[in-house]
Amino acid sequence: NLQKIDPKALSDKVILIADNDGHKLKDDKQLMEAASRLQTAGKEVHIVMPKWIEGKTDMNDVLKQKGTAGIIFTIRYKSCSYHLSLKLH
Repeated sequence: NLQKIDPKALSDKVILIADNDGHKLKDDKQLMEAASRLQTAGKEVHIVMPKWIEGKTDMNDVLKQKGTAGIIFTIRYKSCSYHLSLKLH
């Protein structure tokens, strides 16, 4: 649950993973509120959404189809529909 994330338990850089369910990322109110709260706590926040594979796509779908290498590639090389560095301040 995103509202229960304790910023003190996280490193200075945070990656939030969003599902690619056909909705606009900025319309995910809980995700955007969590990102904002983490930035207010001094965290560098990135939001990653995997590319559309077949139908709704989440990182579990990437894992099933591409393995752990697909997960690493998606995050490390920004192979995603959205990779945002939020500037909310």
